[in-house]
Amino acid sequence: MQIERLDSGNMYQYILWDENGSRVIGGATILPQAERLVHLKNINVAGERRGEGLGNMLLERILMDFQGFEITAEVFEGRVAWYERHGFKRVSKHGTLVKLQKPP
Repeated sequence: MQIERLDSGNMYQYILWDENGSRVIGGATILPQAERLVHLKNINVAGERRGEGLGNMLLERILMDFQGFEITAEVFEGRVAWYERHGFKRVSKHGTLVKLQKPP
């Protein structure tokens, strides 16, 4: 697996390639918010590849790249426990979305 990070200035795009480097099987988008603060807009893994730890691998890379940053995310309730296992804490709830925060 290879994780590629693209920086367009106003966002960071992560692309997770398969073992052969020929097919995208996951990705994530990070939006800078302020100095030392970023928002994890989304993180996804192809349905047929879920359950292989690829989402963990992708999130761990993001956490390593943004070490020392506060990271926020808004997710559905069913995904909260996964983020909490990676050090995120609940901050608030807005409708069906839970706002999470990972301190620096």
